[in-house]
Amino acid sequence: MPLLLPPKAAAVAAHHSMEHHPSSKPQADNLPEESHANLRKTITAHRTGSEDEGEPEMRKTVDQEEWDEILHQEGLHEARSIQVIKLVDRPEFDVAIGVVICLNALVMGIECDLKTGPVQHWPIWIILDNAFCLVWLGEMVLKLYYLHLKYFHLAWNCLDFFLVLLSVNDAWIMPAVGLAEDMESLGV
Repeated sequence: MPLLLPPKAAAVAAHHSMEHHPSSKPQADNLPEESHANLRKTITAHRTGSEDEGEPEMRKTVDQEEWDEILHQEGLHEARSIQVIKLVDRPEFDVAIGVVICLNALVMGIECDLKTGPVQHWPIWIILDNAFCLVWLGEMVLKLYYLHLKYFHLAWNCLDFFLVLLSVNDAWIMPAVGLAEDMESLGV
């Protein structure tokens, strides 16, 4: 099955195949002052049979064997076998976030049970709220970085985005404005 190559790779393939066929190779003494781009265009045009200067750069089709040879010459032959998995798509990332969600639920349950009496004003609750808020914010930022606007294509991510905004509001904005005490007096 032939592959469609971008002009640079087509020029490399054409140049390589011309090395094996010296009769079809353009003479180097005919092109002493040409730049690399002009040489690439000349090789591509020579290989595809198009000598018209007004045409945009041509694309060349090559078979799998030529493509593998081009990848090997460019030092990219190992890249075909390595699949890059985004951090946010790894199962370990989901497991780590799931563990943090369970810890957050446990802390919230303990906080609700112990927030009556002298334990109510311990700074550990504020520290834990800020830590969990940082984790949620970090997760959201990582997903936005890797997924860009595709982040909002999943309903779970939209819910997550809304919950992170609520968490940031509760942990940082309301205390900074001074409304945190007013909300606690309302029982929220």
